[in-house]
Amino acid sequence: MLVFRWLLNLVFFGFPWTFISQVMFAWNVLFNAKWNFLWAGGNVYLMANTAYVYIQTWMSIATVYELPIYMRHFKFFRLISWCSAVLYNFLFFASLIDFILLLFVYDKKTFDIFYLMEAMMFGYNFVLHYPITMVNWVIIFKELSLELFSLSAKRHGHNIHIALGLYDVFAFWATIFDVINPLNYLKWARKEIYNKLYKKYVMSDNSYKSR
Repeated sequence: MLVFRWLLNLVFFGFPWTFISQVMFAWNVLFNAKWNFLWAGGNVYLMANTAYVYIQTWMSIATVYELPIYMRHFKFFRLISWCSAVLYNFLFFASLIDFILLLFVYDKKTFDIFYLMEAMMFGYNFVLHYPITMVNWVIIFKELSLELFSLSAKRHGHNIHIALGLYDVFAFWATIFDVINPLNYLKWARKEIYNKLYKKYVMSDNSYKSR
């Protein structure tokens, strides 16, 4: 049953995504090579984005294919890829929202040359690098779907070690934040003071006087 599922995933998701992802990567290379005149003469930002989408493209293909060796033995790199995808998309769409606000909400009477350059940069970045976010979305949602699949498999008696274990990662960091959160210590101190001092002396003294 699991082999049949893997074959279906390969045919209906793996092969199509291989073609689509290569088209997206080709768009980045073509745009930078032809219209940006070879990455604007070696612009670090443009070259870094091309290198990033190249790495993410092949990691997304391996993730969509669910290659057993990759899924089991490269979880650390998959986690880095997933976290970078979340961060990249968050920053990208935050800048896109700012660009939309710049066009339709902000008071244009206050605009100067810097606002104009910002708008041009955001629009240019959106056209050139939007395909990178699509690659990232595939990685994000594929990893999340694998979490659900692994949980479902465990309920049916199958122990499949292909998910990242994002729940365990979130639980770990939630525990770390609980440990370093000063409010938790204040709550603990207030509870201890209430139990050991207020209840013991104040409430017991009031109950004694009422007698």
